[in-house]
Amino acid sequence: MVHWFGLLLLFAQASPEDGAHLYQAGRFAEAASAYQAAIKANPDSGDAWAGMGRTLLRLGRPRDAVLCLHKALQLKPGDTGIQSALARSYLDGGDAGAAIMLLDPLGDKDPAFPR
Repeated sequence: MVHWFGLLLLFAQASPEDGAHLYQAGRFAEAASAYQAAIKANPDSGDAWAGMGRTLLRLGRPRDAVLCLHKALQLKPGDTGIQSALARSYLDGGDAGAAIMLLDPLGDKDPAFPR
C-alpha cells in the first residue's frame, strides 16, 4: 500500500530533467513516464510538455506529440526549438502543409535557419 505522502513526495520531486536524462539515454518509454509525472507535478511546465512531445515523436506517436508541443508552445511562446519539434511532428504525422506554415516564419527570425 502506497501512502499518500509518498505519492506527494514522488510528484514533488518529478522534474523535466529526469525525463531529459532518460531521453538522452534512449530510454523513451521511461522518459515518457518521467515527463508525465513532471506534468502532473507542474502542469505549467513548458519544458515538461516539450519533452513529452519530443519523446512521443521518438516513440512514433506524432499526433500525440503535436498536442503536447502545442501546449508547450502556449507556455513558452516563441520558443523556436519547440516550433521546430512541432513542425517535425506535423511532418511525421502527414501534414506537410502545417509544418511548412510553422517553419516559414522561423526563417524570417533567424537568417541562418535552413530553408
